[in-house]
Amino acid sequence: MLVHKLFFVITVLAFLSSSFTLHAGQLDDFESSAKSEKKKRSKSSSSYGGSDSSDDESIGESIRNDISLAVAEAIVKGIGYTLMAGTFMSTAYTVRTFDEDAYPDKLTESNDTEEGEEVSLEAGRELGSQFLPIARFDYSYGYLNRGVTLQDYDIELGAAFLSANYKRSVFFEESNGDRLAINQNFINYRLSYTKYVQITLGWGNYQIDGRNKTDSGAFKWGVGIYPEGNYGFEVDLVSTDYPLSVEDSEYSIHYDGPYWALRAGYRILETPVTSLNGFFTGFSLSF
Repeated sequence: MLVHKLFFVITVLAFLSSSFTLHAGQLDDFESSAKSEKKKRSKSSSSYGGSDSSDDESIGESIRNDISLAVAEAIVKGIGYTLMAGTFMSTAYTVRTFDEDAYPDKLTESNDTEEGEEVSLEAGRELGSQFLPIARFDYSYGYLNRGVTLQDYDIELGAAFLSANYKRSVFFEESNGDRLAINQNFINYRLSYTKYVQITLGWGNYQIDGRNKTDSGAFKWGVGIYPEGNYGFEVDLVSTDYPLSVEDSEYSIHYDGPYWALRAGYRILETPVTSLNGFFTGFSLSF
């Protein structure tokens, strides 16, 4: 009888254990699948021809090398000039050099450049704009797939072409009470070539804090479009490095007022196995 009772107890425990495993929460699945395994790189060897290569082949190879170097140099210079121009314009827009009250004779609506006529000069960014903010705070609340809620906080401080931001996203699964947090810290390089478009390149740290904490490096690329009027559009894409494998993207539109904005958008977090995605709404305060 004792043997039968032990067998019965072991069977019940095994069943309960398997049931718990099969019904693991979405946040647990996301956390476990976000950790990528290190890829093994296969080494490849290459051999080069010996001294028996013909002169024609050597000349052809030399020409190809020269062309490749010239193309690479042109690309590097182009990127460098583009970054310099964006840096200069971001600085120029941030520093409000001209003011209509202080310089009424320099800021006019005239676009004529003939001698003796005034020339209009584009002023810098307006205080409180979402464009190249000196300080900005975002809050969002959203419902993601199958009963997961999101609360999101983002703080950015910057000047001209540089800024730093901290973003914390807290996910809660209502069915089992699981909680997962994602913390992001970035140093951003902000480029602008017109007062209506901002490009952001960022490098920083991406941390998943659930049953365990896992950190990795991450790269951010973002675009903000701010046409004249009260509406704007923003895209932020984040890609993590080993040991995580997460693609975190956010698309939002906003209605702007002086120093504030109302936001609505869609958030997508993807791993090689699963994803979390859904709509959110929120507000921004900017200076």
